[in-house]
Amino acid sequence: MILATYRLTRLVTTDKITERPRDALTERWGEDSLKAYFLSCDHCVSVYTSALVVGLTWIWEPLTLPVLQWGAVAGAASLIAALLDTLESAT
Repeated sequence: MILATYRLTRLVTTDKITERPRDALTERWGEDSLKAYFLSCDHCVSVYTSALVVGLTWIWEPLTLPVLQWGAVAGAASLIAALLDTLESAT
């Protein structure tokens, strides 16, 4: 669940695929607004996404297991890629 939450958080706060709606909401709310901050803050969004992941698991455990596994594998792959990028840029 942790890696699935991590991946979902990155999807909301950082990924290019969600950049357009994220930018539109930030522009609508104002860049310095609390709402915009809560949308871009990894720590803040992880609270919401973890609540979603845990809640869905409690409600639909058999149905959410494949989705959690998918999210966990994607999260782990994302972390490994970020680590390798960091190591490559350090050399």
